Amino acid sequence: MGIAKKFLVLFAVCSAHLALADQPRLVPEGDTLGNSAPGDSGSAWGDSGHKTVFKTHPLPMMFGMAGGLLMVPVELEFAVHPNAGLYVLATPFLGAASGFAMNAGAHLYVSGNAPDGFWIGGQVGATMFPSGVSLDLQPQLGWQWVHDSGFTIGIGTGVSLASIASQRFPLVFSVPVGFAW
Repeated sequence: MGIAKKFLVLFAVCSAHLALADQPRLVPEGDTLGNSAPGDSGSAWGDSGHKTVFKTHPLPMMFGMAGGLLMVPVELEFAVHPNAGLYVLATPFLGAASGFAMNAGAHLYVSGNAPDGFWIGGQVGATMFPSGVSLDLQPQLGWQWVHDSGFTIGIGTGVSLASIASQRFPLVFSVPVGFAW
């Protein structure tokens, strides 16, 4: 990836967070991290109303097109608890290799404000080609920002165990962008 593309990705990730820097934040007394306790009346999880996030993954779309593939990854995440979200990710692709990928996973949010903040999780997936099916398991970690308006952007990385088994580069990266409600 060229330096210009790296800068663009870094700028996109940072700009959403910096856009919130001038907004006042109510922090409960004694909360040094700036997070409300789950269940408090000031809890971001309880008051924001953002429990569902629809996201798309622009990086595979861009790099897929460069490689002759049309990929359209879409994801739907549901906050099922102040500390947990479950998601499904579907990716149809056409071109040099046609098929369909279906993934499911969980994010554990350490802030207690799911689906916003630092998360640790995992994903299991299957990619179906005309010639067969490929399975994968990925431990992951990342960060997701959900603005009060619903705009959502995240950054994540994981390790593909299938890639390790087949002696390929195992790291995966994602920068999902979407909307929460």
